[in-house]
Amino acid sequence: EQQAFDRLAEIDRRLREVIRQSLPSGLQLAQVVLDEPDETAAQRRVDDASEALDDDFLNTLLSMAQRLEASGDAEGAARAQRLHRYAVGVSMRRKMAGGQSPPR
Repeated sequence: EQQAFDRLAEIDRRLREVIRQSLPSGLQLAQVVLDEPDETAAQRRVDDASEALDDDFLNTLLSMAQRLEASGDAEGAARAQRLHRYAVGVSMRRKMAGGQSPPR
């Protein structure tokens, strides 16, 4: 029984990884940032990926904040909102510095 459970858990892990890799890069980055347990580390991830901050990324952070708020997780929602505001600031500074990526 344990062997079957372990096998199913491994299959589930692999499927989640495949799904995660198939997400647009902005959604992948948002997941990585939100998975950071420490807010300073999460901000560092945002700084390191400043060129990759796109609408998918910013919208995902905002959407997650709204979902957490709706589910009653005020602390999680506040953290996601702070990270969203921080990311918007990083994105705006990059654009003002002329680092804006060319339109696709």
